[in-house]
Amino acid sequence: MRSHVITIVPFLAAGLAGACGGAAAPENEVTQELTGIIEQFTTGFATIEIGSSVHFGLVFAPDLVFTHASWVTGVAPASIRVRQFSFDGTQVTTTTGRFVNILDGGGAVVQLAASLSTAPRIAQAYPGEIVHCSALGSRANGSPAEVVGTFQLFIVPGSPRLWLFPMNGSVDSGDLGAPCVDPDPGSSHFGSIGFVDWDSGAGAGFLTPYANFGELIDQMRFLAKVRDSSAQEVYIRTYPLWGLCFMGSCWPSVNSCLDVPGGDLYSNAPINYFPCHGGQNQRWWIYTDPSLDAQNPRIVSDVNGLCIDVPWASVTSGQNLQTYPCHGGANQRFASSLWPSQPWNAPPVWRLSPLSAPGLCLSVENWNYDVVEPIEQRTCDGANGDYDQQWQFIPAP
Repeated sequence: MRSHVITIVPFLAAGLAGACGGAAAPENEVTQELTGIIEQFTTGFATIEIGSSVHFGLVFAPDLVFTHASWVTGVAPASIRVRQFSFDGTQVTTTTGRFVNILDGGGAVVQLAASLSTAPRIAQAYPGEIVHCSALGSRANGSPAEVVGTFQLFIVPGSPRLWLFPMNGSVDSGDLGAPCVDPDPGSSHFGSIGFVDWDSGAGAGFLTPYANFGELIDQMRFLAKVRDSSAQEVYIRTYPLWGLCFMGSCWPSVNSCLDVPGGDLYSNAPINYFPCHGGQNQRWWIYTDPSLDAQNPRIVSDVNGLCIDVPWASVTSGQNLQTYPCHGGANQRFASSLWPSQPWNAPPVWRLSPLSAPGLCLSVENWNYDVVEPIEQRTCDGANGDYDQQWQFIPAP
């Protein structure tokens, strides 16, 4: 939202407004003074600042702020500054990012180093609804102010999107992630309903509902709880082997890790054995919840907040493992024991068994050195068994 003028582009008004039966569109571009600078800040909004780039986001949990993925993809979390202004703008809480998770559909979540005030409830968005979308601006004296544009949501036949028809305000690609609310406390839709997105082909703004991210937001809430606990963040790899040649035959070195393929965010994704690269989809939290089980941890993915899970609590040797929402069942808790023979001057080597099938061990299916393979549970080998059941927890930086 621009801080001084609003511009209604003829394509937006004439081409899209008619689809929702709005008022007749002006023939020419109309520019007028923006009346949307308000004296109070909306509770639950906060800035996302990377260098000189400043954007508004939605605080949906005390230490979690939702923004557009384009602003924070590839950005070091500690370099993100977040500010939240008090209702009257006289006080400001400043903090920095700790973690960043990129979601599908243009969303991203930044976990913060300090707690902020959260927004009203997340509500559904509907065609015809009048919404306020906000950005950071300034008053005439230079002090910060919230800039609000008013829009009506409408649909175009054949399009799944809720387009933003400007009533008093305008958006462009610089407003990606700007939070929008139904401001009427008497409305059943009152609350935070979505964020501004941009269609560069149409040259128009649309709203992406927060409700689209309900499942992922729940996962991010759980992941934040895990991160704030005493859980250890690690890479999980088999005991690394040096390459070996013998009588003309050579075997490559092995340095592969547990991996969520492609950083899949959703349930039922397989767990793979993949060359270690340090990406977020190879980072895991060893999470012990004393209220559930003080001895046998769950293993939580840092890319999606889901747990390593034995499907249906199967007791079958050869059953592949998956990611699944964490629930604390025996098929998500793992007993660990030190391997009988430990390598010299190296991290400990462990055997891992799901409590749902204690006679089975976390294994690499058809293990063949550095070949990408699924992870399974399989009958535990003896004391001198295969390397594909020997696991090391390497602390993540």
